[in-house]
Amino acid sequence: MLSKKKLDIIIPVFNEGDIIIDTLKSIQDNFLYKYNVLICYDFDNDNTLSKIKQSRLFLDNIFFIKNNYKGAHGAVMSGIKKSKSDHVLVLPADDDYNTVNLNYMYKKIEEENLDVLCPDRFINRNSIKSGPFFKFLIAKIVNFSLYYLTDVPTKDATNGFRFFSRRVVQSIKIESKIGFTYSIEYLLKSIEKGYKIGKFPAIWIERKKGKSRFKILTWSLDYLRWYFYAFKLKLFK
Repeated sequence: MLSKKKLDIIIPVFNEGDIIIDTLKSIQDNFLYKYNVLICYDFDNDNTLSKIKQSRLFLDNIFFIKNNYKGAHGAVMSGIKKSKSDHVLVLPADDDYNTVNLNYMYKKIEEENLDVLCPDRFINRNSIKSGPFFKFLIAKIVNFSLYYLTDVPTKDATNGFRFFSRRVVQSIKIESKIGFTYSIEYLLKSIEKGYKIGKFPAIWIERKKGKSRFKILTWSLDYLRWYFYAFKLKLFK
């Protein structure tokens, strides 16, 4: 049974059998706090589920959460709705490289009493290891304009990889309906409420296996809504 711990790690999946074990093993090897992993899936024959069940991983803190809504956004929201712990982390299924620093990230959350922690891929130079140039360019333009022209305290406001406190997920009603826009919405509304926000260096490695669920053109209008919301906060705070 899912119980309250320090952290609930929410991983939305869609046939991630080729990569999920590496990510889960990295979490188990590196994160020393008490935690749950919520694998949020769309359909029962998703190969992620069978791969985990057939593995030699410690399974007592891994839970399978059926998507009650639709798509990547619905999977994340289903996980957050089921979560019980002090903080939640939304983690991409293929991210077995930033997981080596999860312990340091959570330590920073506790020491600084943060409500939101933003792993930021633009803090350090050379943190972009691989990825399509167009996708990187758009992300950099959007995020840097938010950082330098508004009060957003991270250069990576659009990153879906993010920690939120229980207070954030309970007090903020998400209006987004698609993609990973929930992340920038939580961030901006946390700024609006005066919640404490921090950042931590992260890296960006484009997935080597499976297919990315990030749809930059399909979701662009939804991101634009929150992009202009950030400017509204700056003008009317």
